[in-house]
Amino acid sequence: HQPWPVFWSHHANASLVATSLALADGKTLCLESVYQDRRAKIDPAWRAFRRSRAVHLPGNWTSLVSLWVQTNSRPNWTHWLLDALPRLAVLDEFPPDTRIVVPATLFESQKQSLALLGLLDRCRPTKESHLTIENYYFSSPTAMLECYNPYGIEFLRSKFLPKGDPQYTGPRNFFVTRTGSDRHHASLQILNDFFSNIGWNLIQLSDLTFAQQIKLFSEANAV
Repeated sequence: HQPWPVFWSHHANASLVATSLALADGKTLCLESVYQDRRAKIDPAWRAFRRSRAVHLPGNWTSLVSLWVQTNSRPNWTHWLLDALPRLAVLDEFPPDTRIVVPATLFESQKQSLALLGLLDRCRPTKESHLTIENYYFSSPTAMLECYNPYGIEFLRSKFLPKGDPQYTGPRNFFVTRTGSDRHHASLQILNDFFSNIGWNLIQLSDLTFAQQIKLFSEANAV
């Protein structure tokens, strides 16, 4: 999937379609908005022949919604961190009143990530699957979960590492457990017992704020 093109473009009276809010012109899709030709056919916009009535947004907008961060589901945390947030790296090049389209069902820690960037009040929680936008500033996705881009990683590190919670101190050696998750390892209890027996801490990340997670990982010796 490399190299990823990193760019932005301006589109007047833009149309964003399907739950991925892909950039469209009639029946033509912007290839970069559907993760290029290798992913285009699995994007909901590829099959969006019949579209709901469009909701019009006046003014200047950009979007973090995509195939991996759709409007009708809670985005996977790693997709949010690696696929969505780095699209904000070019935000300063847009008009200062540019607002941001985000899914309506973000987790609290994902809202916290936007708040740490000072952007939460500029975001529009969006459940619609068809928008028309007066001035749309398309920021290309820079990566995907399994093929990160150093550009995106550098943006995350520069913006978030200084935002760690100074009041929080976590363990230096820890195992990330997923108690209560439907995506945990089948042998999770065995793993929990193993790491507990060698003196490591078990960390449930959902118990921490995003600022605490930043501090935890930035100071860790081994994870």
